[in-house]
Order: sequence, then structure tokens, then C-alpha cells
Amino acid sequence: MLKIFYTILLLITTATCIAQEQEKSIFDLPEKAIASLTNKYQHLDKQIEQTTENYIAKLEKQEAKLQKKLNTKDSTKAKEQLAGMQEHYKKLRARMQKATTNPQLANEYFPQVDSVATTTKYLLANNPNNASLKELNQSIATMQSKLQASVDIKKMMKTRKDELRNQLKDLGVTKQLDAISKETFYYKQLTAQYLRPPPT
Repeated sequence: MLKIFYTILLLITTATCIAQEQEKSIFDLPEKAIASLTNKYQHLDKQIEQTTENYIAKLEKQEAKLQKKLNTKDSTKAKEQLAGMQEHYKKLRARMQKATTNPQLANEYFPQVDSVATTTKYLLANNPNNASLKELNQSIATMQSKLQASVDIKKMMKTRKDELRNQLKDLGVTKQLDAISKETFYYKQLTAQYLRPPPT
């Protein structure tokens, strides 16, 4: 996935240099190249959304196993955690849905995406009527919004994991808690790639 980001950045930068060297207008940038970049970003943001949903589903499944185990040990605790579980996973899914339906500015810095976003905004400023650039710019904004959502979801997952471990560590459900921690760790590792700076 990182390779795609660097390829996109290289293509846009190269196209800009060519236009400048040949003293052409930004309008002369190839529409097919811009459309290709747009398609790549639209594909990537769908990947982020689907990957996040997959991990949410995995965590939800692991927590359901935890609930089943708790029922054999402490029904009161089980009922308390069940109520919290339903609300937790509802919030996780709502966070990604918000990024999809109402893209917002990201608080985090995503080097691979933000570098391309800066270049695209520069091109659009020089050619504000180019519909293809507008679509690319919107696709990048959506991508940034979903990346921010993934960071927020990661934090929510960690908070939930810590709460469960603190509240249930003495009830003999270590195996189930470790499974939840494992899925949370995998999701953290997956999203960490977007926070790495590009190679120098």
C-alpha cells in the first residue's frame, strides 16, 4: 500500500515539472493520469473502511466469547459488560460512517497522503475549473478523513481493551482478554504504516 502512495506522489510531481519545463498550462496535465490517481484513492479508502470493519467484527466476535465465558463465572459482570459492548461497537462503526458521509479535516499528519494533497491543491489553485482535479482533491480529503477515523477507532479499541482487563482480570478470562488484545494490536500495526514518513 505504501508503494502506491509513493507512486502517486511521484506521478503528480513529475507531471507538474513537465508542465513547468514545457511552459504549459496546468490545464494540459493528462486527464487520464488524474483519473487514475482518483481511482487509486477511491480504492484505498474503501480498503481502509473494509479493513476497519473486518477488525471491528473480529473484536466483536472475541468479546462475545468473553461474554459467554463470563456467564459461567459472574452473571452480574456479564450483564454489565454486555451493555457496554453493544454501545462500544455501535460507536466504532458510527465513527467510520461519519468519515464516509461527512469528511472532515484530519487532526493527525499522514505523510504519504498529505504530501500528495499539498501538490494537488497547488495544481487546483492554478486550474480551479478542472473537474478531474476537483474530484481528485475530494477523494484525497475523504481518504484523510477515513485515516483520521482509523486513528480514533484505534484509540477507542485500546480504551475498551484496558477497561476490560482492569475490570475482569481476576475472573479467570485471561485467554479471552488476550485474544482481544491481539486483535487490537494487529489493527494498530496495520494503521501505523500511514503515520510513517516517506523515505528520504
